[in-house]
Amino acid sequence: MSILDEVKDLEAQLAALEGPAEATKQRLAQMREVAKVPGLGFEEAVQGDIRLRSVGLSANLSERSMRAFGNALATVGGGKEQLDGVLL
Repeated sequence: MSILDEVKDLEAQLAALEGPAEATKQRLAQMREVAKVPGLGFEEAVQGDIRLRSVGLSANLSERSMRAFGNALATVGGGKEQLDGVLL
């Protein structure tokens, strides 16, 4: 699967949570901002958001959590590779 296909798959998963196309577009823009946090990347931010929201966290709490996870990982020298473990 190409990176473009992976991104489209993540966008489709996010659309299932968000609903209307405009809401999905807005959420993707928010995740691009979250991805600027040290320790995260765009794909990891979107996947993390999907996972957290799928288990019942609000969009706001998910975004705050992703930022905190990224900052915590960067503080200890980790990065996006360790995010998956943190989310579990």
